[in-house]
Amino acid sequence: MNDHLRDRIINAGKAIGRLPHAFVDCGIGQGRQAIIDHLDPLPVPARQALAAQPRYASLIRETSVQRADRVIAGIATYLSDLDAWLAPHDLPEDYRFFIEYYGGLDIDEASYDFDIFGYGPKATARYDIPMDGDQSLYEHGWLAIGALSLKDEDQPHYGHFVHFFIDLAGDIHRGCVLAIPTWGCYEDIRDPRVILRDVDAHKKCWTKVAFSFVEWLEVTARTRGAFDYTRRKAAV
Repeated sequence: MNDHLRDRIINAGKAIGRLPHAFVDCGIGQGRQAIIDHLDPLPVPARQALAAQPRYASLIRETSVQRADRVIAGIATYLSDLDAWLAPHDLPEDYRFFIEYYGGLDIDEASYDFDIFGYGPKATARYDIPMDGDQSLYEHGWLAIGALSLKDEDQPHYGHFVHFFIDLAGDIHRGCVLAIPTWGCYEDIRDPRVILRDVDAHKKCWTKVAFSFVEWLEVTARTRGAFDYTRRKAAV
């Protein structure tokens, strides 16, 4: 991957990290010391709970370096497993670099919550991971990479979600990102896998929101993860 593309990803991640309600994780691409600095100390209740179970005693004695190395090894194993799971398709290089450098991220506003899936020290606690059950579907060459949850009762689609998928197989354009909102024609289908198995037959159910992951990440930074889905109901 060229330096320009790498810089776009890093700069977009930094811009999101400066948002007041955003959390951007730290990936193995930033190195061991960055992981050490990013990891929270193990809380006392957690230490006490682990100490009561002999099989976890080694975790209590871990140094910060050992803990970071364990996290780094876990992320590396996950990426290897993800590659095997996606075969014969591959992650686009921009999304792979994002996972390696940032892990994933979360923007938790009062009216909405937005995640980009990945794998870092705070995976599952702050954002979901690809290859993780129903919320990270992989169907017909499409991988779920993010979700937007609408929480404002004054929004016309309050309580709904928008699921974001990246095209690994080139059904539309390899690396492009689709948004599938859970309203409109989706309500008759109620399963994104049906849509993804034949995107041409369900064109009214999705929107191409970016030509690449990095473009989608930059739109995330510009819109604070809201895209165009958080408009409030018009006053009567």
